[in-house]
Amino acid sequence: MKDLNELFIKYQCVKSVLHAKLYNELFIPYSEKEINFLEIGIYTGGSMLAWKEALPKAKLFGIDINVPVDLDLSFCEVFLGDQSYKPFMDIVASKIKELDIVVDDGGHWSDDQQVSFESL
Repeated sequence: MKDLNELFIKYQCVKSVLHAKLYNELFIPYSEKEINFLEIGIYTGGSMLAWKEALPKAKLFGIDINVPVDLDLSFCEVFLGDQSYKPFMDIVASKIKELDIVVDDGGHWSDDQQVSFESL
């Protein structure tokens, strides 16, 4: 698996070195597997480019309250909405059905994360 710290820098992500170190350790077993991967809180979209390179066989999904317009994210499915709104998260869950990895870097509030957890 390509080093996520290098990829986060390459794609100008706001994720820290600590994020990358942990993600490298956790996700290396999935680097060549066909998995469904969701990131909540894609912000500018750079992290989706990093995930694409680090997990080349993964089907990628993203959620954000604002969809980045400066990047071509046609390689993944991005849902526009708020993770704290249960009906929205229920719709996302019904469309994706099965997830192997969820990175929740969205609202950063435990209430938001609980809604996401319950729906997914």
